[in-house]
Amino acid sequence: MKKLLIVDDEQSILTLLEFNLKKAGYEVIKAMDGNQAVKLAIEGNPDLMILDIMLPGMDGIEVCKKLRMEKVDLPILMLTAKDDEFD
Repeated sequence: MKKLLIVDDEQSILTLLEFNLKKAGYEVIKAMDGNQAVKLAIEGNPDLMILDIMLPGMDGIEVCKKLRMEKVDLPILMLTAKDDEFD
């Protein structure tokens, strides 16, 4: 079973994603901030990370940079509510 790490600071979004991904047959681990996301990405050995850009503490872009500096080989799908052309 593929393990997915979902990262969002809004509980309602985490709950919705977790419900649908588990229903589709995935194992799900969750984080609500950037520091927790980095820790779980390294220790939890997920197959894919679904990552919100806007997070408390360390934002999603910084999470990506940190994981790449740590040489964590993990596909990352960015999830965002930003909709401006320059976002």
